[in-house]
Amino acid sequence: MESLPLGERIRAARQERKLTQDELARDTFSKSYVSAVELGKIHPSIKALRILARRLQLPASYFLETLEPDIETQQAQLALAQIRLLVSQGGKEEEALAILEKLDRERLSEQEGSEVIFLEGRVLSGLERTTEALNRLQDALKEWEELEEYTWVERCRVLIGEIYYRQHKYLLAQEQHKLSLDAIQAGQVRDPNLKLAIYADLAQVYTALDMHDAARGLFEEASEVAAGVSTPEKLVATYWGIAEQYQAENNLGAARQAIEQASSALESFETARLVTNLHLVFGKTYLSGHNWKEAEECFQSALASASPKLPSAIQIAACNSLANLFLRQDRLKEALDAANSAYNTFQEADQAVTLSNSYSTDSTYGNPDMAAGEVLLTLARIYEKKKEPKEADKYFEQAIGRLKKVGQPELLSSAYFSYGEVLLERGDSVNGAHYLKIAYEEKSRQV
Repeated sequence: MESLPLGERIRAARQERKLTQDELARDTFSKSYVSAVELGKIHPSIKALRILARRLQLPASYFLETLEPDIETQQAQLALAQIRLLVSQGGKEEEALAILEKLDRERLSEQEGSEVIFLEGRVLSGLERTTEALNRLQDALKEWEELEEYTWVERCRVLIGEIYYRQHKYLLAQEQHKLSLDAIQAGQVRDPNLKLAIYADLAQVYTALDMHDAARGLFEEASEVAAGVSTPEKLVATYWGIAEQYQAENNLGAARQAIEQASSALESFETARLVTNLHLVFGKTYLSGHNWKEAEECFQSALASASPKLPSAIQIAACNSLANLFLRQDRLKEALDAANSAYNTFQEADQAVTLSNSYSTDSTYGNPDMAAGEVLLTLARIYEKKKEPKEADKYFEQAIGRLKKVGQPELLSSAYFSYGEVLLERGDSVNGAHYLKIAYEEKSRQV
């Protein structure tokens, strides 16, 4: 049958499935359009062929394999591949948006067009344009539901839930992530990275709502997913350079392939980051419930999965989490060792590489000042408990200086409050009251 002209192949497939031309056309095409296609009078677009193939329960390649996309279509597909990679890297939202604005969306298939809307939502979210981001992600979710692409539906839900989480709308976030968990349990989600994100996000929401038992209940199932994931390292920058060379030579197909290889490489890094994030999230959940042993096991697992594959900020987060756990148990030597390890890692790089903003609600990973501020604050608390006030003061001041750059009132308020309480306990009521007042003002800014 594949040797027949395209129109005859479509007609044969339709008749084999006992569909009328009206049933194949539905509300997308007219009966006369389908008839003209089958008679070879009209050559359908790639987008139309993909729709027809889906309705005929055939892979799109069955009709498309003999068609060579024109240069404009190849350019649009290459641009989409570039947007994918930029969005996956994180911190490249402005560059991705510039390509999105010039993208010829009419050249893309229905699925590719839906992906563009999804990526646009991610870009807008990264730029803190949350209302626009939510609107685009809701649009993408509806399109993927119509296409019955359930993995993409849940990708949209995860990002919508994460936006709500950042807005402290925990019940709305919980609603989204619970739907995603239902999709996992129904077998509609198979992507391990997406599963890890759903478990971690829902656990964080449960913890924010003081539903610690519900959060802990996810851990065993989530750990099974994490245990089966491998994360080989790739050289993303090399692939990007190769793609640029091919593009300069106008070999767009090869350029697109190189970009897709780079995206695949980045996905390997992303998997390792998500495994680490999962352990950190559940470690904090156990810590909040005073389950010291389980929390320590999670933080140690996070540290093991973070090094040496991942950016320094993730290693810092793992070490700092351990330091805070030991501090709460009065294991001061171990706390200081862990905090110093985090501090030394930070000093070696003094910047955190943002790997992705796709599934993580913990922005510590992508902000060097926030990562440093957290570590310095931990060191200050440790030295205060060791009764070394000069060292404690030094680190409190450095922590506050770093956190001022971040623009996170909640974290800065916590630092001011901690220092104010310390000063009051030392008997310095004037300075203590001063820092508590600033803490209150910062907290009011957040509200």
